[in-house]
This record gives sequence, C-alpha cells and structure tokens, in this order.
Amino acid sequence: MSGNEIILNLDNHENLANSELVSGLLELGKRDKDKKFDWNAHPVTYRCLSDIRQRIPCLNSKHLLQTAILLDRLVILDRNLWTSTSKNILRLLHKYKGRDMAV
Repeated sequence: MSGNEIILNLDNHENLANSELVSGLLELGKRDKDKKFDWNAHPVTYRCLSDIRQRIPCLNSKHLLQTAILLDRLVILDRNLWTSTSKNILRLLHKYKGRDMAV
C-alpha cells in the first residue's frame, strides 16, 4: 500500500478501530524515512491525531507504546498529545514486559 492509499484510508478515521488508526499512522511514518513532510500541518493526519488524542485513555498497553513510536516517527510536536501518551503509558506500566519497552 502506498502512502497516498494510507492517507486515503486514514481520511475515514472516525470509522477505524483503535488498532487500525494506530497501525495506519505507524505505516505512514515508515513511508517517510527522510522526514520530508510536515505531518503536523497535513489536514488528514491533523484530524487523525485529534481523534487519537480522544482515544488515548481507551488504548491498550501495546497501542500506547505504538502511539509513542508513531509520534516520534511523524515528528509530532503537540506537547499535549505527548504528555497524554506518556501519562497513560505510566498508568499501564505494570502491563509491560522488559521486551516491550526495548522495542
């Protein structure tokens, strides 16, 4: 799937499950290895990140770690999103194994 297809699928983010939304944004980060694009200003990713901000308290431990990874890969600068992600990761710290944190 190309980056444009991923963006097209993410445009329908309201109907995506948590795992699909997180996976789509992760895949988008994998496609932009050179970090050419400003995903903070892109209209589709901006709406997806606003949606994921609302979903963070409901995410499981695996998806929270993946959210931190995708925020790093997409070079997201939203301090509130980072703070919310880190607080919820700490909330679920008892769920992680050493291998999870190494990833």
